[in-house]
Amino acid sequence: MNVPSVIFREYDVRGIVGEQLTPDFAHTLGRAFATAVHRRIGKAPKIVVGRDNRPSGDGLARGIREGIAAAGGGAIDIGQLPTPALYLAERQLGVDAGLQVTGSHNPPEFNGFKMVVGGEAFFGGDIQGLLGLIQRDELEVGKGTLTADHTVLDRYVRVRGGTLLLLPDRAPAGAASSLFPGIWTEHLTAVAEEVGPLKATEILRRSNTEVTDVVLGASSGMPAIVMSPAGNGRVLVSGAMDAWRHRGTNGNGFDRFFRGVLAELGQPRGELTIDMPASLVTAGSTVPFQVRSRRMQPAATETILATVLCGGGATGTVRVWPTGEPGGYAGEFPAATVGTCRLDVSVADGPSSSAGVAVVTAPRRDRAAALLSLERLAVATGGVAVVAGEEQQVGDRIRAQERPAAARTVVRPMQSPWWILPFAICLAGEWWLRRRDGLR
Repeated sequence: MNVPSVIFREYDVRGIVGEQLTPDFAHTLGRAFATAVHRRIGKAPKIVVGRDNRPSGDGLARGIREGIAAAGGGAIDIGQLPTPALYLAERQLGVDAGLQVTGSHNPPEFNGFKMVVGGEAFFGGDIQGLLGLIQRDELEVGKGTLTADHTVLDRYVRVRGGTLLLLPDRAPAGAASSLFPGIWTEHLTAVAEEVGPLKATEILRRSNTEVTDVVLGASSGMPAIVMSPAGNGRVLVSGAMDAWRHRGTNGNGFDRFFRGVLAELGQPRGELTIDMPASLVTAGSTVPFQVRSRRMQPAATETILATVLCGGGATGTVRVWPTGEPGGYAGEFPAATVGTCRLDVSVADGPSSSAGVAVVTAPRRDRAAALLSLERLAVATGGVAVVAGEEQQVGDRIRAQERPAAARTVVRPMQSPWWILPFAICLAGEWWLRRRDGLR
């Protein structure tokens, strides 16, 4: 195949879509990359393939995957994601190499391909080697595999933190529910339906939610806009798949939703967070918890100290251990007596955080349990929970934490007869110096 050598650059393969980059060329490049990786590792490679959000990326990525399979390799489609997420996938999915279809910072008529093998950049002579394989027609032939893994973005959020917002303008290839197998179901309608503050005809509905999930919108009573914690970040999935298309049918509801959600998700989280599966437990049970450190230091270099105080007992030390995820730790403590337990976690020479849990005799949602839950929340945030008629405790707590105001003292030196003393001393000193020097 004749290919323009100018598109094989130092760090990537890049050119103009439709003229230099076509699906057929992508197929050939995929075969060449799989061939090069095969010769380097001595076996048929497994390669992850991702793409950015340029419209031409879908067809080029498909050509790359089919070319890899035609060379006997295994191509794994990880969908649309940022290039750093592809590098993360190449390490965490146990594959041999990765290829990202991305135009980077170039004008929209361009696109390109970045590659990585064994965690190392594929550049320079490696890229020129691909050109040589194509020109000499030394490409492997085989029957490989085509698979997909849509969990990479979630893993990216877990490691990097921040927020992932899934609010697509159009459904992906195939059923949209394939993005979330077993969790979401697809609902299609001819007339746009309300999905919380949005309207859509292509709707994903969630079959169940976790305690930690926040439902922001529903469709026919089923959760459709859900925000979930994910490692060091959060993931918001909007089941209103084509809400952008119907944004003009509900005033400015779409704009309000989008801006409001981004403002909330943009709120920074602490460097150290504590997650508990429940805020209310029974006495005698064991309370598990997870700690997330956003410093992302290796577990061997971090010293985590956790202590727990239940009721009026003594403070006890709690053991924590790494979970295997970067910055992730886990532990558990006994909730022996009825009351509240406060967990304090800190990193040596680093941040600290606190969390609380209410301990009851039975998990009933009665008044006493509600008060214990409020007390737990108050303890965790440095406050105090009171019942009706005892509101003065809040004021007493505030006054106890206030620093006493310094007494104000007014000094008026010129109204005291003693001010003449330093003045007389100065005049006497000047008279003595003049006498000593013979001056009058």
